[in-house]
Amino acid sequence: MKKFFLFATTILAAMAFTLTGCKDPVVEEPEPEPKPEPKELTFEVDVTAVTFNSVTYSVTPSIADADYLVVLVPETYIDNNGVGAGLTTAILNDLKNQAASSGKTLAEFLPDVMSKGTINEGKMENLSPATDYSLAVFGLDKDFKASTEPVCVPFTTEAVEMVDCTFETTVNVMGTMAELQVVPSKTDIRWHMFIIGD
Repeated sequence: MKKFFLFATTILAAMAFTLTGCKDPVVEEPEPEPKPEPKELTFEVDVTAVTFNSVTYSVTPSIADADYLVVLVPETYIDNNGVGAGLTTAILNDLKNQAASSGKTLAEFLPDVMSKGTINEGKMENLSPATDYSLAVFGLDKDFKASTEPVCVPFTTEAVEMVDCTFETTVNVMGTMAELQVVPSKTDIRWHMFIIGD
């Protein structure tokens, strides 16, 4: 009986070992390899809104930490300098002159005006109405030289509608003070008044 008990215990232990050994091995998932950063710097540039005196835009560089310039130029500037290396050279020369007028070198001046990373809601204002412009974007290397061809996105600002409106004005001068009254012929328009003195 004792032998039978030892035999049964040995068989049970062997079965337990066999059952344990038959479990599916745990397969560890390999960690995903990081996506390599693109080696070529490119830009996705979109003009998202245009008014008579402003433009709103977005810029997405292919390399997140790349330095680049976003410059607004009239279309005549591109006509005179072309759209390739001639354009970037002309822009950098103009920036060099701006730097010199403020007592800085180009290397000291550029970090204040260049961009890095994605621009989602960039805006430039004080544009002229009904004018052809281009938004020029190009990369800069560590020596502040153009590292890419410029991406140029043309657009035209809206025209300002002329309003047929006249104004009746009366001035009542009292010593060093004056009382002004202005009555527009159309009451539903916005208007502005300023005084010019000698």
